[in-house]
Amino acid sequence: MRYSEDVKSRFTARHRVCIEFSGDVKNKVMLDVGCWIGWYEKFMVEKGCKFIVGIDMDFRALVKARKSFSADRCEFVCASAHKLPFKPGSFDTVSMFDVLEHSPLRSEFGVLSEANKVLNTGGLLLVSVPNNHFIIKLLDPAYFLMGHRHYALEEISGLTKKTGFNVYEVKYGGGVAEALSMVLLYLFKHLFGMEVPFKSFFEHQRNNEYQGEGFATLFIKADKSAVNKKDAGRKRIIFLFNSFVSISGGDTRFIEVFKRLKDFNKVIITPSIGRKICEMKKLNAAYILTTKEIHFKNIFISYFRRIIGALFLKIEIRDEDITYSTSDFLPDVLPAFVYKFTHKRAKWVVAFHLIAPNPFYGSDQYYSSHKKFRKPTIESLFYKATQLFSLALIRWKADKVLTVNSEIYDYLVKKVGLGAIRTMIVNNGVDISKFLAVNQPKNKIYDAVFVGRFHQQKSISDLIRIWELVCKEKPDAKLALIGRGFKEEQTSFEKEILARGLTGNIKMLGFLNEKEKILTLKSSKLFLFPSSYESWGIVAVEAMACGLPVLAWDLPVFREIFPNGLIRFSKGDISEFASTVLNLLCNDALLNSIGKQALETAKKYDWNQVALRESEILLSI
Repeated sequence: MRYSEDVKSRFTARHRVCIEFSGDVKNKVMLDVGCWIGWYEKFMVEKGCKFIVGIDMDFRALVKARKSFSADRCEFVCASAHKLPFKPGSFDTVSMFDVLEHSPLRSEFGVLSEANKVLNTGGLLLVSVPNNHFIIKLLDPAYFLMGHRHYALEEISGLTKKTGFNVYEVKYGGGVAEALSMVLLYLFKHLFGMEVPFKSFFEHQRNNEYQGEGFATLFIKADKSAVNKKDAGRKRIIFLFNSFVSISGGDTRFIEVFKRLKDFNKVIITPSIGRKICEMKKLNAAYILTTKEIHFKNIFISYFRRIIGALFLKIEIRDEDITYSTSDFLPDVLPAFVYKFTHKRAKWVVAFHLIAPNPFYGSDQYYSSHKKFRKPTIESLFYKATQLFSLALIRWKADKVLTVNSEIYDYLVKKVGLGAIRTMIVNNGVDISKFLAVNQPKNKIYDAVFVGRFHQQKSISDLIRIWELVCKEKPDAKLALIGRGFKEEQTSFEKEILARGLTGNIKMLGFLNEKEKILTLKSSKLFLFPSSYESWGIVAVEAMACGLPVLAWDLPVFREIFPNGLIRFSKGDISEFASTVLNLLCNDALLNSIGKQALETAKKYDWNQVALRESEILLSI
């Protein structure tokens, strides 16, 4: 087949990644340096950019671009990247895909300086270059014959920093198939004027490579706004949100505090599923991805990949930076420890949420004087072992450790040996205004509601047994379950509900957005929270913010944090628990009285005050 130079024939997996990496371009004025036949312009217009200019030195390529694609919002100009013929501040975005390596040797500084000049304040620079990887160089004949350049992240970061940019997102893509495809393309194009044999096979392999993390091509996103006066002198916090599976109390704390930290430049290191939840919660940050997981499947494999991904990011850590581990899980701690170990003047802060239970006794150790031995699971052994390892690293190098209650504080100070100077209690909170803003429904749909992960820690089995006793006295009682868990655990709970004949009494609502969750809470009479162990209980205080009485097992932390509005029961006494549920459902006056106490308790905890306290700590270290 003869070689064809039209957009459809030349479009590859690498081009697709360039488009995805460009992000939201709606209403943006864009400049594409090295536009060639106009493939990028075509897709940017389709994505809704306001206007795009493509420039290239190859006049023949521009003629093809103009013939194959024309639009009112696009223009092609014959111009050089070394002297851009545009006024300063003309563009919102400048893209340079596969351009720098083709510019004359040591001319990169001038090219990037020109890009900076034509970008407006807050403008975005998009760059892709061949990665400086030995396999890619080995498979690149032009590297040996013509000195075709490959770049390391440190080199690109240095160049962009010198020319007034700050790299805030990095991606590696492609692999051996990408490199081989380029070699074969040049060979068959220039020697035979033909397409590459088995082109569809190679393209399939390239697509597979670009689905995950690769090593052939380096993509960077840099922001001109980093040189603005408002950002000058600000500390940068690099958040490791690298252990995310599904929303937990610790994740909620990170999200709510992050939103309210105003005096910092913020970077989030996370897998793609972590970025998805952060963007859903409207967190404005620079993101650096460790993996491209779409679904979380195996904790051991996922955590290993995320740790490796974070360790090989080669992120530039500055002396004034703060690395913030959002949990004590290993994917958040180990990379941060390495960053601290290699950059001793930078600071490291850890949020520690929960003491891992002894795998041989489980949660009985918290509220029973007679500990009952049980066969440990692989997961419980893994959790305890990795937490002990994390604590050893934290004790060695962490500058500050933040926790949420006095029990954990005593454990960290006295048993772990962190000391009182490095350890601080900072409460969790609730955005009370958000809950008060949702109107109270006219009718209550559910008698009770539960919110949380479907996990053994949350004692869902206890909840089902309690509700079975309630339904014996009140056959039409309705319980809503908000949340989800791993497939095996969720299936197990669904089977238990079916076996106890409660499918008409228990409704599993799955994951709900914030407004739907609040509406469901306000459509319920009681909040049931029979968790085996907790470090604080954010979902409990959210229920209180809706004026719901909370019923829970008698955990020490609840005595400390929720003296009113929460009714406690001896662990395992499901009869007393169920009896109290029935009593409250039959006594509106008592229900309303405890509900008012719950609302007053919730008002004591405010995310704004939590974030202010945490900001003071971060600025002081």
